[in-house]
Amino acid sequence: DKNNRIYLISNNGKVVWETTLDGPIMGSVKQVDVYKNKKLQMLFNTPNSLYLLDRNGNAVESFPIELKSAATAEVSAVDYDKSRDYRIFIPTEGEEILCFDSYGKLVQGWNYTGGSGDIVLPVEHIRIKRKDYLFSLTEGGDVLLLNRKGEPRHKVSKKAAGFKLGGYKLDIGSKISNSSLYFADITGTAFRLRFDDSLEKLQPRPQNSSDYFFAKLDNEVSMDFGLLYNESFAAFS
Repeated sequence: DKNNRIYLISNNGKVVWETTLDGPIMGSVKQVDVYKNKKLQMLFNTPNSLYLLDRNGNAVESFPIELKSAATAEVSAVDYDKSRDYRIFIPTEGEEILCFDSYGKLVQGWNYTGGSGDIVLPVEHIRIKRKDYLFSLTEGGDVLLLNRKGEPRHKVSKKAAGFKLGGYKLDIGSKISNSSLYFADITGTAFRLRFDDSLEKLQPRPQNSSDYFFAKLDNEVSMDFGLLYNESFAAFS
């Protein structure tokens, strides 16, 4: 709520527990199974802390973790091999991406060095033909495609210039070079940034948009996009 209290409410409307956080939750609450016993925990972050609560509302292990610098995007949990040995990623100010294990310990060997602006999107895991990529985007529009150590795995020179924080869509192909990032800017222009360094754009109407989304509406092959204008909504192939 507006006082930063989080509640667990049962399906019959009973408040089971409530607790106070140190700020508003950024993004969504993820569910993880750190003890591998099918009893899920809730992972989320505020601007200043990283939380992991059990189903009784109690903090798990060494959580909450106070962040030395403010978070710039929401936390993500990556389970590379479906073994529930999670890697927890949280971008923070100072061009950092912190990497924790399931118990809140910093992962040794994680080597993201930054240098291209603060991160504005949560880290997202991509797997193509047994190769892992960690995707994100910096405030300057640089596409990150990292390996498990935080080092660049694939370089995209073109920038996602004009990216408006909000909707975006990854379209994953048979290899990383024919995969794409779809996004839009405030002018109502839609972009497809291919990871082979080509950039396509389309502005169907000469007016600004207030929101947008990408989805495969008509079939499972081509991407479509919708734009919300002042008094109308339109969808395009």
